[in-house]
Amino acid sequence: MKAALVVFPTAPDLAGNLGRIEAAVQDAALAGASLAVFAETALTGWAHTGRDADTDRPLALEVRGPELVRLREVAYRYGIWLAFGLLERDGDALYDAALLLDPQGETRLHFRRLSPGWRWPDAGPAYREGTAVPTAPTPFGRVAFLLCGDAFSPEAVALARAAQPDLLLLPFARGFDEDAPDAVAWQDEPQVYAEALAGAAPVTLAVNSLGAGMVGGAFVLKRGRVAARWPIQTPGLLLHDLNPEA
Repeated sequence: MKAALVVFPTAPDLAGNLGRIEAAVQDAALAGASLAVFAETALTGWAHTGRDADTDRPLALEVRGPELVRLREVAYRYGIWLAFGLLERDGDALYDAALLLDPQGETRLHFRRLSPGWRWPDAGPAYREGTAVPTAPTPFGRVAFLLCGDAFSPEAVALARAAQPDLLLLPFARGFDEDAPDAVAWQDEPQVYAEALAGAAPVTLAVNSLGAGMVGGAFVLKRGRVAARWPIQTPGLLLHDLNPEA
């Protein structure tokens, strides 16, 4: 079985992003992938303010809303597991979240980011975090999520270790400071994540957002080393064999 780590350019255009996601899922399925993994806030890009709930709430999506119904149909149409991040709305509350859909389009994992770095410290009570790292059995082992800055939260990583997943999915959104050349900084970045996530899972699939200041790229961590990587500023699929012996 193969996973496709999907890097695609997002825009402040939900319909356009949904279309690009569907096209990428088709490409992943044609390439033989059983799992397609997208970045943090894949449906909207990194477009929220993180402090103005009235502005951010219209960007946020309900997990049973029409946009998610379309992605459920996509998973079913192509017979593929689908993992992606989204800005979630649940009543008045906002979460940085991620979902894993199975090939029937059903939700198998619903994760809410544990660390608060996606919002401003004074953002107010609408912005909330999760408290747990759930797991789900799949054909490629027990799967869990972390999101972005969770990788550098000792508490979040400890919860992931305690959950003992076989496969950790890490959608994230990362840019670089102006004084750090992006291509040079990216050479060291995956190993930084590998060290921060040590012991969290045998295999981690990490996909970065591309657009709105985020540089894209993707990488696979396997038993503490960088097993594969995809360059920044480059749309495409990083395919990885999920066979434990690979």
